[in-house]
Order: sequence, then C-alpha cells, then structure tokens
Amino acid sequence: MKKKMIKLFCCGIVGLSIIIFGSKYMSDAKVDKQFNLAIEEMENENELKAVEILSSIENSDEVNARFKEYINSLCGDLYYSKARHYVNKLKTWDILQDDDITVLEQMILERENEYDEARKDIEKYTNGNRKNEHSCMECSKNGTHSIIGISGETEYYCTEHYNKLIEIMNKLYGDE
Repeated sequence: MKKKMIKLFCCGIVGLSIIIFGSKYMSDAKVDKQFNLAIEEMENENELKAVEILSSIENSDEVNARFKEYINSLCGDLYYSKARHYVNKLKTWDILQDDDITVLEQMILERENEYDEARKDIEKYTNGNRKNEHSCMECSKNGTHSIIGISGETEYYCTEHYNKLIEIMNKLYGDE
C-alpha cells in the first residue's frame, strides 16, 4: 500500500511539473507570436495595431526582454538607425518604463561603439599594410568605403566623408 501511495505521489509530482512546464512553454510561444506580430506591424508602419498587440501582452518584463533581444539583433546586423527608430517609437507609446528605454538606448550605443572601434582597428591595419587603389570622391585620401552612386557607378570615400554621407541619408529617411 505504501509503495502504491509513493508511486501515485511521484506520478502526481511529475504530472504537475509537466503541466506547469507545458503551460510556461505555451505562454512563451504565445508571447513570441504576439511580439513577432507587433514587430511586423511596426515594420509596416501600422503603429496603432502594434501598440494594441504589445499592450495585450500581460507581462511587461516579457515585452522588455523580447525588445532587448530584437534591438540587439538589429545592432548585430548593423541596423543602428532602425534600432533607434524603434526605441523612439517605444518612448512615445509608453509600452516600456523609462529605465527600460534607457537600457535599450545604451545597448545600441555600446554596440555601435564596439563596431566603430573594430572598424578603426581594421582600417589602421589595412591602411598601414597595403595601398588602396581608390581615392575618395571628395578629397585625396584613400577611398576605403565604396557605395553604388545614383549613376550606378561605384564611388569611393574616406571614412570621414562616408560617415557624412550616411548621416545625410539617415536624416533624409528620418532615422535619426
């Protein structure tokens, strides 16, 4: 009789833990689905729908965690202006608390600084060891960055002028 009681008790604990784990997994899957729908709406510039979806997620910590992951992935793909754009939207929507927004902004800045430092190190190494055959379209420095111009031709720019072009493009497209 004791053995049967112990078996039933153990089965009950295992069953309960499966139910708890399963419901947590289902809850996470639902939050993931809602969050992905909200991101899709943000990308389609349907802000009201995105806010509605994000507001329906009950746990704000889950929303914050998903945004950290998403912003981090944008930074990893070097989409800093897009990441900033979304964080600015979140500020106006009052979805996250100010502290959470600050963390996202700092994360973007840190990732961008890491990239800039790595890029500078690479430029220092490559400029010192080999001669680039292209000149900047604006000055006589080495043209270390290339873009396809309006005419369809490849244009070369030094880091200074390339960064100015990127800044102008960000201003034109409202990403800054």
